[in-house]
Amino acid sequence: MSRVLGVDLRESFLGLSVLERAMGITRPITSKEIRLPQDEAGGRSAIIEGLREISKDRMPDTVVLGISISQFISRFLELPRLNEKELSQAVPFEFERHLPLPIDEFYTCFLPLQGPKDKKDKTRVIAFAVKRGLIDSLISMFKDAGLDVSSIRFGFLEAMNSIKGTYSDSMVIMADNGIYAAIFQKGILSYIKAIPYSSVDALSAEIERLKDRMEFKDMISISGGLTPELLGIKARSSPLNVAYCLAESAFKRGPFTAEILPVEMRPGKRNTHLYLVTSMSAAVVLLAIVYLFLGFFKDYLTLRDIMERIKAEGTKAAGFIEEKNQVKDIKNKKAFIDIFAASRNTPDIALQELSSIIPKQAWITNLKIDDKGRVEIEGYAQKASSLIAIVDESGFFEGAEFSSPITSMMGKDRFSIRMFIKRSQMPDLTGFKETKKKIERKR
Repeated sequence: MSRVLGVDLRESFLGLSVLERAMGITRPITSKEIRLPQDEAGGRSAIIEGLREISKDRMPDTVVLGISISQFISRFLELPRLNEKELSQAVPFEFERHLPLPIDEFYTCFLPLQGPKDKKDKTRVIAFAVKRGLIDSLISMFKDAGLDVSSIRFGFLEAMNSIKGTYSDSMVIMADNGIYAAIFQKGILSYIKAIPYSSVDALSAEIERLKDRMEFKDMISISGGLTPELLGIKARSSPLNVAYCLAESAFKRGPFTAEILPVEMRPGKRNTHLYLVTSMSAAVVLLAIVYLFLGFFKDYLTLRDIMERIKAEGTKAAGFIEEKNQVKDIKNKKAFIDIFAASRNTPDIALQELSSIIPKQAWITNLKIDDKGRVEIEGYAQKASSLIAIVDESGFFEGAEFSSPITSMMGKDRFSIRMFIKRSQMPDLTGFKETKKKIERKR
């Protein structure tokens, strides 16, 4: 049995709803609405008290927080036709031009939208940005209430997911201290904004202005502290409990579900990527050790066989000259094996050296070493630009350089570095070819 808490947090309102799901059946447990004080300290205390009160009987397994659209920046973007992976890289780059601060100051997400039929070669999205300080503050406040936030979404959008039927040339509104408005034209989302409330006349004038510009016919009111009648707005009522919609969204995603909380910050999924990379790195090291052990064991068996042959040949030798030549031949083979074994240690030593110099905030996902001492590594780091100096100062490597541009992904730098093992650290293989030729000549 899974229990979910939906939290509808607006400027002056807190909505709470608890659902339970068992055997594929969802049932409501309890709901609560709280009017929040205007001062920040009083509002925070009221929120924490409300969260503790509704979860005192049993802590929820999942907490879905919905924030108001007045707390985020949104922008409609039109991009070339791209797949989801390409969009995740292109949207932040394009979105940053429309933000007042560097994109690193925000948590971002985007929602692919249906585009006009005459632009099939284009991808249309709506991108959202919320200040990191706000999200971090909300997560801290929930921790003070003993809860971990599993998901942060937009309450207004999740409420729209729950409206039955389709949208066509309509305006969906939700009232709070003002109006949250979304406008659809021919079933396509084309406008979303928070409209401040100063007076009934000013609000009505703004809606009429939008109606003239956007040409919508129908108005749908979802919910809110101010009813359309009080605001002097004629709208078809479709009352919804937004906190309930948020809790329900934990079990099913809708067309307007936009997740702002990064994967690595969600409970149960925290540092999943780091754990995966660490596990894979450990597996690579273990395989390398096993591989080296098998190689050494094979060399040991070969050496033992050679030593046994030395002993056997010594007893069968017809004379001192023949015995001397045989011993010399066997020693050449042993020297060949010793040189070969020394060359097999190089990857293990290089791997140990990298493990000792790479910072804890960085990790390697791919490692290549050839027999000429050329090394290529790929991975992620908090600040990849500092790795070149670290590698060059190690005394083991030289000629370190980035083999491809640094890219940013989920707050981490993805890097690819090419370097060489110093000649002084490479095994001396001077006699390797000569010894090999002597052994082959004897055969």
